[in-house]
Amino acid sequence: MTRSEILAHIIDIIGSDLGWPLDIGAIGQDTEIGTAGLALDSTLVIELAIHIERRFNIHIEDEEILGLRNGTLGDVVSLVESTGLGL
Repeated sequence: MTRSEILAHIIDIIGSDLGWPLDIGAIGQDTEIGTAGLALDSTLVIELAIHIERRFNIHIEDEEILGLRNGTLGDVVSLVESTGLGL
C-alpha cells in the first residue's frame, strides 16, 4: 500500500468515522493534527488511533498515540507504515 493510499484511508477515518468536517482539497501529509491544523483534541486523537488500528489491523502503542496530537498526517502515515500493515 502506498503512502497516498494510507493517507486516503486516514482522511476517510477522520471525515467519515469521526465525523470531523474536512476541506479535502486543503489536506495533505503536512497537515497538522493539533490546533494549528485539524484541531483534533486528545479524545479525538485517541478515537482516531482506535479506528486506525481497526482499519489497518495494527496495534499502536499508547506512547505513540499520545505523540500523534503534535504531529502531522504524514507522521500518522509513517506510523502505520512502521507497523508492517496488517491489511
